[in-house]
Amino acid sequence: FVRRGANCVLPKPTNYATLMSALDLAIAHSASKDYPPSQQESTGACLPLASDAVQDQLPAAPSPCPEILRILIVDDVKSCRKILNRLLSSHGHKCTEVDDGDTCVSLLGDDPSVCEFDAILMDNTMVRMNGTEACKVLRDKGFTVPIVGVTGNVLAEETEEFVRRGANCVLPKPTNYAKIMAVLTRIR
Repeated sequence: FVRRGANCVLPKPTNYATLMSALDLAIAHSASKDYPPSQQESTGACLPLASDAVQDQLPAAPSPCPEILRILIVDDVKSCRKILNRLLSSHGHKCTEVDDGDTCVSLLGDDPSVCEFDAILMDNTMVRMNGTEACKVLRDKGFTVPIVGVTGNVLAEETEEFVRRGANCVLPKPTNYAKIMAVLTRIR
């Protein structure tokens, strides 16, 4: 496996700590400048912004967030919202959940100066209004709050469209606290 490009091989059964350490190592490796871009994208590291030629290096471990963030979680799948909420809340962040882009746009209203959120984590595929449409509406209204796409749609065309419409970055599902904080630290 390693000769064919794997960063490491874990024996079965493995435990959560070993798996997370291996993933952190793979992500750190993939963010290095000498790592081939095609393999970099397949590791699950944050996909680069459309305008970035090279992905900034992600920290191997989450640095403690100096502030409590107010985060809006937008996903039509309740279990996905709950997982992100528990993950972020367990680190002290305040989360609000909504189930689609239309509800997100309605909740934020028309005045960007009174936005009560520090960041938005948004799925792309949702029923009434998808993530790319919601991003465009929010950016057209003047909202500058960081929007991180958290989606299973990580094909290059889908990701580029999400960024073109206003997402700052796109993380593939599943994600973890270290990846989310690394992205938010970079784009805030």
